[in-house]
Amino acid sequence: MQALTAKEISKLLGVTVRASRKRALKEGWKYSLATGRGGKIKHYPVNRLPEDIRLLYNKEIVCNLPEASTNRLPMAAPEKTPVPAMTEKQKAVFSAKTDLLLQYIRTLAAAGHGNKAVARDNFILAYNSGLIFEEIHAIVGPVSWKTIEGWKRTIRAGGDLSDRRGRWRRGKSIVTAQQATIILQISLHPNKRLISEIIRKAKNRMAELGIDNGHSPDTYRRWLMDFKAHNYDIWCFQRHGKKYWNDNCCYSIERNPELINVGDILVADGHKLNFQILNPWTGKIERMQLITFFDMRSNMPCGWEIAPTENTVAISVALRRAILMLGKIPRVVYLDNGKAFKAKYFQGTGLDTDLEQAGLSGIYSNLGIQTIFAWAYHGQSKTVERFFGVMAEMERDAPTYTGTSIANKPPRLMRGEKLHRKVYEKVVAGKCLTMEMAHCMVANWMDEYARRPQERSKYLKGWAPIDLFEPGRGKGVDPMELTALMWTRKDALVRASRISHMGRYYYHENLYGRHHKVEIYYDIQDPGYIAVYEDGEFVCIAHEQETTHPAARQLGTEEDNLQLERQIAIKRHQYKLASGLSKMLLEKEVLPAHQQQLERDGVTPAGPLQIDRESAPKQLTAADEKRIEREAAEYFESHEEKPVNVFAELDQLDEPDRYEQLVRLEARQVVIPKKWLAFMRYFEQTPTYRSLEENDYWEQVRKKEAVMAEAM
Repeated sequence: MQALTAKEISKLLGVTVRASRKRALKEGWKYSLATGRGGKIKHYPVNRLPEDIRLLYNKEIVCNLPEASTNRLPMAAPEKTPVPAMTEKQKAVFSAKTDLLLQYIRTLAAAGHGNKAVARDNFILAYNSGLIFEEIHAIVGPVSWKTIEGWKRTIRAGGDLSDRRGRWRRGKSIVTAQQATIILQISLHPNKRLISEIIRKAKNRMAELGIDNGHSPDTYRRWLMDFKAHNYDIWCFQRHGKKYWNDNCCYSIERNPELINVGDILVADGHKLNFQILNPWTGKIERMQLITFFDMRSNMPCGWEIAPTENTVAISVALRRAILMLGKIPRVVYLDNGKAFKAKYFQGTGLDTDLEQAGLSGIYSNLGIQTIFAWAYHGQSKTVERFFGVMAEMERDAPTYTGTSIANKPPRLMRGEKLHRKVYEKVVAGKCLTMEMAHCMVANWMDEYARRPQERSKYLKGWAPIDLFEPGRGKGVDPMELTALMWTRKDALVRASRISHMGRYYYHENLYGRHHKVEIYYDIQDPGYIAVYEDGEFVCIAHEQETTHPAARQLGTEEDNLQLERQIAIKRHQYKLASGLSKMLLEKEVLPAHQQQLERDGVTPAGPLQIDRESAPKQLTAADEKRIEREAAEYFESHEEKPVNVFAELDQLDEPDRYEQLVRLEARQVVIPKKWLAFMRYFEQTPTYRSLEENDYWEQVRKKEAVMAEAM
């Protein structure tokens, strides 16, 4: 039985120990004596104490209950069933009820004999009117005196005023372990079955296995919803996959942009525009890619490019524009994990991707930029993704808007919307945005975005991106030096005074007479010229070779004739150089050596020397003839030419020249090994092959080689 000492009662009442003892003596409280420190101590049973003291005691006990544990790990079963913990709201209601009951008891006690009913009615009227105890009334609400009397009976019976409805079986279920296992096996399926399907299939399987399944579908539904709420990570990963789990359950790393300066980190990514543009290369209307470099500190879009696909040319253009606008070289570039951003043109010797090859100097390493590649399927790690979402307002202003998603596409793109399509066709009248119009549209919107204050931004704190970007800009970058730094290197072979590169031929007079490997540096944005080096020494700047009219004199213009004359003049000049050198070599070296040889053989300008018939050698015998034939056979056998491996030099050629050499060998009936046949099939699928095939280049090569093979 629970009991309190006078000291403990004094703490509840807020009085001294002496005052509590005097009241106990006056009211005749029941007690029992127990041996304690200093002698005998009186212990007053709680159930025998006055109501106000019991109320205060219950309030102290209930309000100090521990909070419910959030630990998901199993715990050892307690020896006794614990009192369920109350929520903060339940504690507040319990405390307010206790205080109201105390005030009610004190009011009745203060009233004289025969006045208790009037005091009771006045107390209830004043309380329900909100004149007294307003804070208690706001929590408990209006009550009747009968309700308060019921609270008194509860306290006298040893109970308390706490409301624990719905908490005694919280966390418990009548679903057995076998039933739960079957439900989870069916629900945690990647096909994402509906809840009703899960319950129906689970009940059927339980019936097949002879397991009791007499519970209602709502019971299984509540159990499944409770499992989902407390094991949401398992639910997401099993039913929706890693991407959904990462976005909804996994811990997210938050970066602090205030620790960096403007221009320290540029974030790059591509976005497929949600409006159609006229492709100037194909003449077709299509959605194009917008490649953007975005400053992480100021949220400022620095450079961009619009292209049909996300390729290295477009990325390099956007990077160059971003550097020029930033006025300095960024320290780090945060890149997408796509193939175009990881191309060897951009990368140095990397270790985090198989697309980077050791020994290939990339544009980032040339510029001294460090790179960070975003994790796959972690779009939230690139701050530019949020910018693309805001840019949808610009896309919605475009007349050829296609929608940001299937659910948000305009009616003209939906089935059966003939009227909307007719209105659209009448409005646009067959016209479409051009690349120039799209660039102007994007530039105007980005200027407006840069001057837009961002009040809700945690790190801009109401400033506009341009306000942070302008003070952090650099002093400027020389465009010519930047272009030179962005050149990429490649080995090439000089042949016939030209260099073949990316399906183009480059010529310079300094290449005449050379047939060896050289190093070329080229600008991927401007393929009109290349820089040629040999062992680190500059040779020349070779420009793309001009093409001539097939019948310039008969069908061409005056400009075509002049161009043809220039080409012919180059050939004649090279012939004069070659013939002049050959003539000089013939006169100074070949003819004198030949004359000396004739003299040694006895041949004079007057003719061969006269041979004395008497001193002529005798006729050879049969043995001498056999000996000479044997020696001749041994000589020719030892000097027989070894077969030439025609495929040995193919590895040293670039892909277009290698394919052309294989076509030449194939036309001459040379058996092509499987290795090179596989290469031919691969090359025929590349953009380089297709770009040359559009001009029937390869068809002309095959016809020419076939004619030459027949002539041989």
